[in-house]
Amino acid sequence: MLTKSLLATLLAVSVATASPITKRDASTVLSDLKTILSDVETLESVVSTWDGSLLTALTILTDYNNLKSALDTAITDTAATSALSDSDSSSITSEVQTLGTTIVATLDTIIDKESVAASAGVTSTLLSSIETLETDTNTLGADLEAIATSTDAETIASVLSEVDAAFSSAVAAYS
Repeated sequence: MLTKSLLATLLAVSVATASPITKRDASTVLSDLKTILSDVETLESVVSTWDGSLLTALTILTDYNNLKSALDTAITDTAATSALSDSDSSSITSEVQTLGTTIVATLDTIIDKESVAASAGVTSTLLSSIETLETDTNTLGADLEAIATSTDAETIASVLSEVDAAFSSAVAAYS
């Protein structure tokens, strides 16, 4: 009985002190996209010089975790953002275009390093990472399309199509 009362009190306090979901805005989403871009560039830099060492493979996985975290943050923030104004939509779409180009280049680099990954014995780990990033990228893309103007949503969808093709190639290379 005391346990039920204590649990009920703890639950009531938790609900009373929980903060409401805060609305995000375009500047938050744009900042998130810039963080993702920086994380993708970091990942590409490390992968491009990878010689198969396991220490570098650990660095790659750390960079992946940073990128995954940035994507998760952007997904949360974008989902909590209202429809964008024309200028905000344009700014975000421009950043998506830059990001898309960088993601495709990074995936090309990752594909080029498949034999290095195989010799290091980390192919399946990297495949799993690529698949997770693909899923998160598609989620973020859909969320961005939902808040962008119709014209910008079409542009974002076009960029995502190119990125999806690059992810498909990377998955095929590591499968």
